Amino acid sequence: MKSFIKFLYYLSIIYFLINIFFSYYQSPEFVGIGFNEKSGMTEYKSKHHLFYFGAGLFLLITALVAVFRKIIVNFPFSLFPFPNKTFWMQNQESREGLVNAHQVWMMSFATMFNLFLGSLFLILFLVNIVQYGTFSSYAPVVFGGIVILGFWWIILVIRLYIKKIEL
Repeated sequence: MKSFIKFLYYLSIIYFLINIFFSYYQSPEFVGIGFNEKSGMTEYKSKHHLFYFGAGLFLLITALVAVFRKIIVNFPFSLFPFPNKTFWMQNQESREGLVNAHQVWMMSFATMFNLFLGSLFLILFLVNIVQYGTFSSYAPVVFGGIVILGFWWIILVIRLYIKKIEL
């Protein structure tokens, strides 16, 4: 499972990089980010600001995942409350399962975040350059991405309630 998530993580990095660079090079100097059904684009931002903001978020999440994956190995779980603590702390094998569950969750969250951020840049490209649809036509995609990212925080708690080392 961990190697599959890692593979998807690297694919999501490629997806994000393709979308952000393609959007950056194809975009006009100012990109519309606000939209009104009656008058069209209402707010514009520099493509440089959007590019650096997106790249910064990407680098932040990637760096946090890399750091936390290393820190979690020596994390003192016994000091903090979490579901099924007695099961996860009973022996070395279950403790390694707990570390693995956290690492898989972090990698999968970063994967979803990269896909979401890459999709936002794809939407900016479609609306501004190709003029395929409006921002309101992509609202379900954005809302769905936010809901999935929010739900993914709950997944970790659900995973810890399952008394299995490997799923």
